[in-house]
Amino acid sequence: MKHLCVCILFFQSFTISVSAQKVYDDEPIHFELIPPDFNPKVHVLLVMHLPNRQHPEKTSKHATNSLRKVFDKNYLPYKYIIVTPQELSDSTKYGDMSIYRFVLGNSVTTFGRVDGGYTLNLNTGIRTPNLPKQVAYTVISFRFYDRVKHRFYSYTTATSFVGNTLKPVFERLREK
Repeated sequence: MKHLCVCILFFQSFTISVSAQKVYDDEPIHFELIPPDFNPKVHVLLVMHLPNRQHPEKTSKHATNSLRKVFDKNYLPYKYIIVTPQELSDSTKYGDMSIYRFVLGNSVTTFGRVDGGYTLNLNTGIRTPNLPKQVAYTVISFRFYDRVKHRFYSYTTATSFVGNTLKPVFERLREK
């Protein structure tokens, strides 16, 4: 009976790992940061808005405004449009794939931790812990998506600052 249970567990874990590997192998991810076919002189880059932390279905006006400022500073004279998922799904508005082929999507993750920090008594040099409080921070990463080839490209390194996160994208675009 013991050997039967071990065999069943082994077969079950083997099946799960094989099916997980199958899903991973079929996913069209390419490890370049910028798609080789992307030409900012020809294509208008569709940049996905940044969502609100508490209501991801809504746009974060502050974060999206920061994104716009970073693009205005680093991407001009090329054209870009910040879009929402709903706008992107409107095939009549951005349906011309010869112009609106590429999307710069994002992944926004918010982490929470409990931290009260410390207070340093300058007279005695003793550090005492403060009362704990909830602290949340958000990291953002971006990646290109080719709407014609249905391919995702590598994510940028995630940081909390839009400009720092997009810096490698702008550097590689200048090299093109």
